[in-house]
Amino acid sequence: MAHGASALTILSTLREISPNGFLHTAIDPCQTTIWGGSSIQLINDEGYAKNFRFYEDYSAIVLANLVKEKEKFDFAYVDGSHLFENVFMDFYYTSILLNKDGIVLFDDCNNRHVAKVIKFINKNYFDILQPFNLKPFEDPQKDFQKKLGNLLGIRQLIGFRKISEPPRQWNAKFRNF
Repeated sequence: MAHGASALTILSTLREISPNGFLHTAIDPCQTTIWGGSSIQLINDEGYAKNFRFYEDYSAIVLANLVKEKEKFDFAYVDGSHLFENVFMDFYYTSILLNKDGIVLFDDCNNRHVAKVIKFINKNYFDILQPFNLKPFEDPQKDFQKKLGNLLGIRQLIGFRKISEPPRQWNAKFRNF
């Protein structure tokens, strides 16, 4: 969560589309130790405390527990550690936690670790997670460098829509990525 920009954006969007009831769940193992609780303070200051659930632990632990508790989500935003193994675990548990037709967004996809997980999803999870077109949500005023990067296939943010339930078949073909 760092300083809370994404959490606040998600919370304010949820308030717009579902003003009578919404809940945002966030995970950050370093919110108090590194970030001084700045996100929590901002969320409280903006009046979202009752719509916010926070876990200060590693996402692999929290997400596994949420799976065990049979939680379900319509939307997930993966923007934590950028190490392959951490992003991979976030992807795996998120694929279970999402409702059918739910959306997961991965940030910082130009990072090599994140990009490798995206390649795995595209090659091996295509029957569970389908690419989600984010173009309709892009800023038409973005600068030339971003437009050029997008034309070259460089994406900061990549989304997937869940089309079926994991796990894959035990004998699913493994495709190199």
